[in-house]
Formats: sequence, C-alpha cells, structure tokens
Amino acid sequence: TVTEPPVFTVSEQHTDVQCNGDNTGSITLTPAGGTSPYSYTWNGLPGTSSQSSLPAGNYSIVATDDNQCSVALSIDITEPLLLTIAETHTDVTCNGTNTGSIDITAQGGSQPYTYSWNDLVATEDRTNIPSGNYSVTVYDNYQCSATATVVINQPQVLSLTESHTNVLCNAASTGGIDITATGGTSPYNYAWNDAVQTEDRLGVPAGIYTVTAYDTYQCSATLTVAITEPTALTVTETHTDVSCGGGADGAIDITVAGATAPYSFLWADGPT
Repeated sequence: TVTEPPVFTVSEQHTDVQCNGDNTGSITLTPAGGTSPYSYTWNGLPGTSSQSSLPAGNYSIVATDDNQCSVALSIDITEPLLLTIAETHTDVTCNGTNTGSIDITAQGGSQPYTYSWNDLVATEDRTNIPSGNYSVTVYDNYQCSATATVVINQPQVLSLTESHTNVLCNAASTGGIDITATGGTSPYNYAWNDAVQTEDRLGVPAGIYTVTAYDTYQCSATLTVAITEPTALTVTETHTDVSCGGGADGAIDITVAGATAPYSFLWADGPT
C-alpha cells in the first residue's frame, strides 16, 4: 500500500502597520499537513514561522516541509496615510478682544480623531479666542499623532493723538484740530460730537470737541479736545479835560483788559 501525507497548506494572520512609517506590522504562519519539520524563507532569506516589527511592504514567503514540498505566499502589510493637520484661522480684529478662530482639518491615520490643545481644550476647532500661540496635537484611533501650531495675531491698539490751535479772538472761529489715528486696521472713519465726519477740523469756535475714530472692523477710540478763546478785549478810560480855553493840558488814561497781551494802540489822530 502506497500512502501519502496530507496536503501541505499554510495559513497566515497578519497585522498591518498602525502609524505611517512605523514598524508595527506582524505575520504569523500556521502550517498544516505535509511532513514536519517546516522551514521558511522571507523574501529569499531564512526565517521563522512568525515575524514582528515589520514595516509596510510586500512579503514573499516560501514554506517548505521535510519532503521539500513547498507553499508560496505573498502578503501585503499596509499602513495608513500619514496623519497630517491643515488649518485656516482668523486673526483678532480689535486689540484685546476674543474674535480669533481656528479651523482644523485632520487627514490620514485611522479615524476617529481626538484633539488636545496647549490650553487644555479638547475640541477640534476654536472660536472666540484672543491672540496668542495655539498648539494642537491630533491623535488617531491608534494614538498616532501630529502637531500643528497656529499664531493668532491682533492689530495694535487703535489710538488717537491731536494737536490743536485755540481761537485767537473772543467769539471768533479760528480754532483748528489735527487728528492722527494709529493702530487698528485702516482705513479710518471719524464721527464728531457735532455731527462732522472729517478727520481734521478748521475754522471752529471755542468749545469741547469729542471725536471717535472707527477702523475697518469698527474698533474704536475716542478723544476729547478743548478749544479755548481769550476773554473779550475791553477798553476803559479816565480823562482830564483842558483847564483853560486854548490850553493843552487835557489827558486820557486808557486801561485794556482781556484778549492776549501785549497790546498796541492806534489813535485816530495818529499817535500809537
């Protein structure tokens, strides 16, 4: 009676790489039938029935029993795409406010993702945040990770400075105000308390003037300017009449007050 061994077969179980670029793959071979002992070659090199710490790739394996019967296997160890983070963000519009935002998009790896920010927030996206440096680490289902840093900027504080000219003569309209806005985000618009909308003012009377400047995001700054005027120029006099007809011993004493000294004088008959 001629006998033969059972048909030689080899089954396999493998684990794919969990994180792109890692060496976490493994292959385990289970022979059946044939005649033991069994030997193995992996991509042409001697090996055992199992291998671990494998990178992604194709593995050509030949299992051979004691009678030189052989079984060839081709096994692909795969890996996920590289876990990456893309972001879009909005900077703070007005200095000192919380109007920034960050929109995170994770790709690759193995979903689902979890998020860990440097300020302990665990949401994917961020809204209503102040300026600053924000770092987020994304973890996939196997704790593979990727990190991105986002800088949220803010404009300089919107501020106003001024130089002005006071009214020269009481009740006149010779005052002027020159406004300079800095910071914020230009262009600027201006609103005065007397409904004027120009930046600077010319030909204004004495008074209190308040201007609010608005930048392109409606951030605002306010400044008040006092335009002064001198008191009214007044003249009083005392006089001495001529004592004798045809005499010349008359006198006039003038007293000037108000306005801005020094004073000059011009009499109708010429003296100064």
